Amino acid sequence: MKQALKYIALGIILSAGAPLASCGDDDEVIDYTTKPQEEEKPDTSGTKKVLDENSGLKEYLDRDKHPMFKVSGALDVTEFHNNNNGIADIVKVNFDEIVAGNAMKYASCVNWNGDLNYDRVKQFVADAKANGLSIYGHTLAWHSQQQPAYLLGLMSDGMTQAERREVLTTAMQKWIKGMMEATDGFVKAWDVCNEPISGKDGDGDGIYDLQDYDNANIDPTSVQSGVFYWQYYMGDLEYVRTAVACARRYFKGKAADLKLFVNDYNLESDWDDNAKVKSLVKWIEKWESDGVTKIDGIGTQMHISCYENADIQKSIEDHIVKMFEIMAASGKLCRISELDMGYVRGDRRWGASPLKTAEVTAAEHKKMAEFYRFIVKKYLEIIPVDQQYGICQWCLTDAPEKSGWRGGEPVGFWTEGFKEKKATFYGFANGLAEK
Repeated sequence: MKQALKYIALGIILSAGAPLASCGDDDEVIDYTTKPQEEEKPDTSGTKKVLDENSGLKEYLDRDKHPMFKVSGALDVTEFHNNNNGIADIVKVNFDEIVAGNAMKYASCVNWNGDLNYDRVKQFVADAKANGLSIYGHTLAWHSQQQPAYLLGLMSDGMTQAERREVLTTAMQKWIKGMMEATDGFVKAWDVCNEPISGKDGDGDGIYDLQDYDNANIDPTSVQSGVFYWQYYMGDLEYVRTAVACARRYFKGKAADLKLFVNDYNLESDWDDNAKVKSLVKWIEKWESDGVTKIDGIGTQMHISCYENADIQKSIEDHIVKMFEIMAASGKLCRISELDMGYVRGDRRWGASPLKTAEVTAAEHKKMAEFYRFIVKKYLEIIPVDQQYGICQWCLTDAPEKSGWRGGEPVGFWTEGFKEKKATFYGFANGLAEK
């Protein structure tokens, strides 16, 4: 992958994106366990209900105008089950839908020998029902967090390409059927395919190639990385078509209710003028060209940063708008699937380290809040109402220093431990309220 400032966690390689307007004078580093100042709260004048300090995030959205929109949050299923730091109580007040950070991924449910264990998934479904929340499924077909030793062991050197495809099709069917049985029709929307697009155009056709061992510089026989590129053996078209077909075949609910998304990162990329989202749209057209495969939606991850440099920030904002326009023009459902945000000072775009939470000033917190407002507002403006699936905040709280994901960064709507709402909570709320 070519791309911006990179974060590496759990086998995923993602790059930081965007900044904000220019920063003002340097402020003293603040203790952000204090409550946000009044001016950071949403202007709720003219809204249908009176909103106050205790209002949930989802209450700021006008449901009459945006009936399909879901305010979503990702979480650790064990913490949710145990209600650590009151997370279950907080989530059910603020969100419509929840997403498992890891518990619904392949390596979390398929053991090293291929045995299936969906106990945590079933508990997650029960907990969501008990709290009046829906679940978005993440994810069915991906190359990271796999069981490569098991999957490679299903194939032999003497197999033809067709034989390899057949044995992996059986393995994929087993995995997806098990997941659909475990969720029993309750989970109606899924990332059927996660992060398929690379940042390289090896054949020069103007469309980025799919991820594979070659463009990721990974040895196909390696089992330590947890990576297994199904498409390398099944084919670029067939692996997605197979995943879609399995999901639709084994889904336990009403067929019309099932919504399948392709989810990817860097779709807002300004360094290549949104080439990745353009490529994703083209690949969806290829996958659907058989007249059978149907992909319902596009998910854009948006693991981004807010930048001090005004020119960098403006470019990123402009390309977020372009991304929404491209997604809207596809006619597909549109979802922001993994939104979180750090902050970068200075004039460096590449290689600059985002700030740690303790370093961020009050003015910088406000700029991050404004950037959230901008993103949500533009989504609601640009994406047609009948294509609005919603937005998922990936980090509910700031990341602990030792976190494997954006460790120590101010990526949440709450401080660590859900002690206080942050300015970003109110920035997102202002976007939902279209203020």
